[in-house]
Amino acid sequence: MKKFVAFGVVLVIAGILVYFFSTKNSDDDLPGKDNDSEQVYDTTEPSLDYSATLVDVTDGENIRGVNTLGSASGEAIAGLDSGRYSLVASFSGLPDPDDEDFYEGWVMRLDPPRVVSTGRIEKNGDQFFNIFSSNENLLDHSLYVLTLEPDDDDPSPADYILEGKFVNLYK
Repeated sequence: MKKFVAFGVVLVIAGILVYFFSTKNSDDDLPGKDNDSEQVYDTTEPSLDYSATLVDVTDGENIRGVNTLGSASGEAIAGLDSGRYSLVASFSGLPDPDDEDFYEGWVMRLDPPRVVSTGRIEKNGDQFFNIFSSNENLLDHSLYVLTLEPDDDDPSPADYILEGKFVNLYK
């Protein structure tokens, strides 16, 4: 049941992402502006073709005051929208971190090794989520990792909480 709720939340967030990327905020679109050129709008939806089921890798251990009991989980989806990389992830079973710590998302490429932060995880009500986009195509970063980070200005990943490998939904 928790997986269905988490997947439902991912779909809602994906819908928000579609709306976010399809909305144009330009001064040229304001009333009263004299536009000499014809407006062209991209009506295609983002192609979120990659999915990762995120599993708890803590073995139920207490990590800096956080204990998922080994049962946290999540789902991440990623793809391209007009050449722009988009990612949405949602999580369940995550306890609030201590005041000095925060959760952070990452996409990783194994060969050659590279890690890219997808930012701090946000919380809305009881739900944690990660929404990220980049002009760089990161589809070759086939692993998503959620970490627990100390607020120490160290830019590298700290303690792994969840991870999952992206798979193409249409292959």
